[in-house]
Amino acid sequence: MGVTGGTPPASGTEHAVSHLLEMAATATGAAASLHGEQVAVASIVAAATWAHVRDTIARGGLDRQPRLPDADATAARITTAFATLDPSGAMAAECLADYAAKVKLLAASGNPLTPLRDAWEESDVVMERLLIGPSELAAGLRAAGLPVRFSDLPTPVGDDQARWAVANCALQRRRFGVADLAMLLGAWEDEDVAAVLAAAEAAAASAGDRA
Repeated sequence: MGVTGGTPPASGTEHAVSHLLEMAATATGAAASLHGEQVAVASIVAAATWAHVRDTIARGGLDRQPRLPDADATAARITTAFATLDPSGAMAAECLADYAAKVKLLAASGNPLTPLRDAWEESDVVMERLLIGPSELAAGLRAAGLPVRFSDLPTPVGDDQARWAVANCALQRRRFGVADLAMLLGAWEDEDVAAVLAAAEAAAASAGDRA
């Protein structure tokens, strides 16, 4: 955070997922689990997303044209994503205002994947050392007595709500996370989100039931 001058390095995709769950709870008047508890579970999903992104890149993802977000299509998607929670449109408008800044930066960058492609070999070696796999992460959380599934949270989150939060986490704000990278790679369609959630569930299952 000191290097970047802001908090994005400490608030990635896992926090965005938790924020969406909290927004949903606030909109419906429901209780929510603690932010940190939700982040812990969502971190398994984030780890699975990193694995999915790295696999996509290994299969030539950086050699294809980026899937740049279209402003009109994005506005429609955000409106649809939040319509049920807030029919007034205020929640969608707030998210769109923040996300639009990211869309503008990506559009102005030409091909935002070019710098990553040029530095990928070196970057991937570093990430191999830094990133933790979803199974190892789930095992650590389980050993600490923490939940490893959204349904295990003190205030359980259903499958549909969890899928909604994961699928739309990148649309909430201007910060760039691994879900944004997956979107640029064309690897954040419904089937990609389903694959990531399935990988997170497999990791949770490998950690075993809470003692």
